[in-house]
Amino acid sequence: PHETLLMKIQGNQQHIDEWGHEYLRLLAGQIADLFAQWSKDGVDTEPLMTLAKQIITFMITHQDEAVACDLAIDMSAPQLVEAVDDTAFAGRICHYLRSVAVYLPAPEAAKLHDIVLRMSQRHGFLSQAMRLAIQLNRADQVQRIIGDASDRGEKLQMALLAGRMRAFIPVTDD
Repeated sequence: PHETLLMKIQGNQQHIDEWGHEYLRLLAGQIADLFAQWSKDGVDTEPLMTLAKQIITFMITHQDEAVACDLAIDMSAPQLVEAVDDTAFAGRICHYLRSVAVYLPAPEAAKLHDIVLRMSQRHGFLSQAMRLAIQLNRADQVQRIIGDASDRGEKLQMALLAGRMRAFIPVTDD
């Protein structure tokens, strides 16, 4: 059932953008299946990981974040989607990962939440990061996020958000 993927691993893995979107979606599904099987059997999964990184990058840059995130999560490597540099893609990835985290067991959900927090902070989605940090009851991160705010108005807005969510945190008078 994974002949297409096995042939692709043995063949040319260059010019991924010429392969076609549906073909890459097919490969993504087969990679997830084969990765689980190979991991269980103790087979080296590096060829799958290399191809998955290419597919994840392609899917993100072609507005198919769901497939990219699902593939990364299925491979137990959700950090693969964290390297996104474009703020527009990062926002959609954060939204998708938060939505998926609800359906995962606690340790895996915690990994996704940490990724969302880091990405949100790195791309300037401070209010989103703060809401998540408050929901996860991480007061130290809430303080750090407020400290990362660039101006007084933004800090006041976040303090108001924290107050509305009944998260009382010590703040300085600046």
